[in-house]
Amino acid sequence: MATTINYAVRKTPRKDGTFAVNIRIIHNREMRRLPTSVYLTKGQLSRDLNTIKDVKSEEIVQTRVMELRARLNEVSHADMMGIDQLVAIITRPTTECFRLDLFDFSEHLTSTMTERTAEGYTTALNAVKRFIGTDRLDINDITRAWVHRFRDFLENEPAVQGKGMTYKKKSRGSRAVSYYLGCIRHLHNQARMTYNDDEGGQVFIPRQPFLEKNIIPRQPMTDHRVLTVQQLRKIMEAKLTPGSRAEMARDVFVLSFALAGTNAIDIYKVQRSSLKGDLLTFNRSKTERVRQDHARITLKVLPEAMAIINRYAATEDAALMLFRQKYSTAKGFCHACNLGMKDVADAVGCEVNLTTYYARHSWATIARNICKVDFDTVNAGLNHVHRGADRIGDVYIARD
Repeated sequence: MATTINYAVRKTPRKDGTFAVNIRIIHNREMRRLPTSVYLTKGQLSRDLNTIKDVKSEEIVQTRVMELRARLNEVSHADMMGIDQLVAIITRPTTECFRLDLFDFSEHLTSTMTERTAEGYTTALNAVKRFIGTDRLDINDITRAWVHRFRDFLENEPAVQGKGMTYKKKSRGSRAVSYYLGCIRHLHNQARMTYNDDEGGQVFIPRQPFLEKNIIPRQPMTDHRVLTVQQLRKIMEAKLTPGSRAEMARDVFVLSFALAGTNAIDIYKVQRSSLKGDLLTFNRSKTERVRQDHARITLKVLPEAMAIINRYAATEDAALMLFRQKYSTAKGFCHACNLGMKDVADAVGCEVNLTTYYARHSWATIARNICKVDFDTVNAGLNHVHRGADRIGDVYIARD
């Protein structure tokens, strides 16, 4: 199938009101976007934002398009290559003066990720921007010393509270430090894989600043968010204001527990067609794109769970429950549930930072430690894959 290379203007403006221009490559029905240094105002574009009116900018972009097309014509058997291999070949620098901006490269890479994963990388990159004080960083400026300084910055920078810039006095936890550094390491490794050709002797990114042992701190074990049976009963039996956010959050919490710790995001997304009789079949959102079985699971819906499903049954779209009618995004729904659980905790006198995720940890711990269910069954209920000695369920189950 033919390969096409053209420019495309992103329809979503940047924070400064300008629109980014990308090079769009379509090959074997797959598409990749390459960033350019051209950012235009609405007045420099056509009314539909599809065409560049500014002559100088249009010349810059078209020159790049023609250059890539010329390189494409020199590639043998391009039709037998994957799009990533082809893009790597036609964009490979031809001069010794190699420059690659980390943020431009990450914009291309995160566009291929799930929304949730991309958000995590964006947060890590925002931390880099705060550290260097600008939104430009050449990939070869990332050295071992730079990584150490960035790590010190993360460990000492106060954690942001809420959407504004109000800071807590408490410094950021080591879990966030490990995650942010891991994101930057992944971006750096992907850049090396894309632009370096070790066999051909073209190594444009020679440094490997993340090879030093323990340069990225290990993630600490997650605190077990487990409730006692007595606490669970108090939550389930609490008298809450009908129609309140607290009541909705409590019902979602109980439904999660009754469905073997199903995440709130899956409760939000599950379709009406997924429920057949008293069996509910769906793919777990967190891992469906990275597992061969698409993280598919079937759960039996107990009468108590069915009562909640019927109480919140959707009336308009294909969703099983009406939460998609009330909340435009899964993130907004989960946030509302967790806020509601704070009110529930106050109502029952539960002195923990209660969230819907407590249902998942509590289900796993009670099943294993009280009901004596074997570990593999609990792991299957959590919709985790079995990895030998590395058992993910151990993160969820508190020691007996």
